[in-house]
Amino acid sequence: MEETFLSAIVKLIFSVIMLIYTSQECLNFIQLTYNTGVRVDSNEAIRMLLIVFVMHYTCYNSSYLIHDVILKMSKEQILRELRLA
Repeated sequence: MEETFLSAIVKLIFSVIMLIYTSQECLNFIQLTYNTGVRVDSNEAIRMLLIVFVMHYTCYNSSYLIHDVILKMSKEQILRELRLA
């Protein structure tokens, strides 16, 4: 079945919106790690991003919750919670 021009445009717009949203989440994550002084390698960053995404989709108003919780935790406590230390 051929894809219509309209459906291709809709898919393109959806993809761009998802890219922008994901980029914003990554920027928020980078800002959180910078503000808390946590420095992580790529594997740890992927794990932390997955945790943030899961919390984002399962918690009401989670972006504020995550921000408040992480900013109040020490670097050692964050790493301990993520089982990285």
